[in-house]
Amino acid sequence: MKKYMALAIATAASIAAIVTVSAFTNPGAVAVSVYTVSPQTVRHTVDYTGKVESAENKSIYTDIPCIAGDVLVKTGQLVEKGDVLFTVDVDATKQAAATLEDALPGSSLDEGEIQQEMTSPVRGIVSSLNVSEGEITDSAKPCVVISSGEALQVKISVPESGLSDIFVGQEVTLSGVAFEKDSYRGTISSIAPSARTQASGTASETVVDTIIDIHPEDVDDSLRIGLSAKAQIVLDESPNALIVPYEAVLQDDEGREYVYICQNATAVKRVITTGNALEDGFEVRAGLTEGEQVILTPEKIEKNGAAVTAT
Repeated sequence: MKKYMALAIATAASIAAIVTVSAFTNPGAVAVSVYTVSPQTVRHTVDYTGKVESAENKSIYTDIPCIAGDVLVKTGQLVEKGDVLFTVDVDATKQAAATLEDALPGSSLDEGEIQQEMTSPVRGIVSSLNVSEGEITDSAKPCVVISSGEALQVKISVPESGLSDIFVGQEVTLSGVAFEKDSYRGTISSIAPSARTQASGTASETVVDTIIDIHPEDVDDSLRIGLSAKAQIVLDESPNALIVPYEAVLQDDEGREYVYICQNATAVKRVITTGNALEDGFEVRAGLTEGEQVILTPEKIEKNGAAVTAT
């Protein structure tokens, strides 16, 4: 008997709960999605595209004029430290020296003075090659120039309108589709003292070349000379910005931007002032406060003051 009495009491309680909920739920209320406004740190940035370059060039000279033998590299080739760049034809060099001795006594060479091969002192890219097989080298000019991969930089072209936003010593975030990591650290090391004209499609613009040094500890094998790189520069930072998603913002007949907020189960129109357009929405400069619930589906609201249910 007690068992059935307990069941009856539970059933009565359930019915009472349903009646209570029904009494407080507006059957005409529109179900809407909401977004709670909260402070966020917002960085205003500008992006430039450039190329990875060597920050160091190594020039290889011969100690004396000599006749090149086999040239084993070509421009644009990656070489490792110790790789042979070209050999020296010792016999031809001795013959050339003997000819010179006839015309200029005292200019003969001992074989031990002739370096038999020239090697790369660093790992890098052959950026300049000024030697050919069978030709005499000029000891006053570099035979080969190696762009070292040990110290790297990115060169970007900044339009004159953006010059006021950059300065030497400014931190930069670097990235690239071929890079191993998502981002690399860089620092602006130099800004060219003069501008130049750069073609941009059918038009042209005035730009200033700017060098960004990649932090040495961030350099890895994926940062190859010649690859494209994106440089992101932070212009300013707002630590307590309020953001509202794009889909929540409407415009009324007077050209004012507004949102609907969910307040006491009612959609209330709120005129706002927006600032920068960001990745996730508009920065709100006036009209909203922290903790308010913005309706993300304003197309469901027929009029100001409509009954809503937040989901």
